[in-house]
Amino acid sequence: MPFCLSHRWPLRQMIVAASVALLVACAEKPTAADAQPLQTAPAVTAPAIVPPLVPTGEDLAIAPTQTFAQWQAGFRKEALAAGIRGDLFDRAFIGVSPDMSVIKADRSQPAFTRPVWE
Repeated sequence: MPFCLSHRWPLRQMIVAASVALLVACAEKPTAADAQPLQTAPAVTAPAIVPPLVPTGEDLAIAPTQTFAQWQAGFRKEALAAGIRGDLFDRAFIGVSPDMSVIKADRSQPAFTRPVWE
């Protein structure tokens, strides 16, 4: 079968040639500022002591910002403002106390104490 060019081939060649010519014409010439080397920031030395990524026992020490009684009083005010009856709130909180083992376990979750690449 003989090689046959379509009648659109010259039009495509002309479009490509015009596009290349426009790109070359719009290209910027390098300036003297481009020839100068870029200034680099001064080297920063890393600190000699790097804190561990996994918290130690000291990091897990529980230091609440308020006592449980203070938190409960504030929470009671919020509940009353939301329409919860005071006697119902008081009955619900009879014998409730914080469980420090839960807080310690929460603060030592692997998802928050280990880097993702481990």
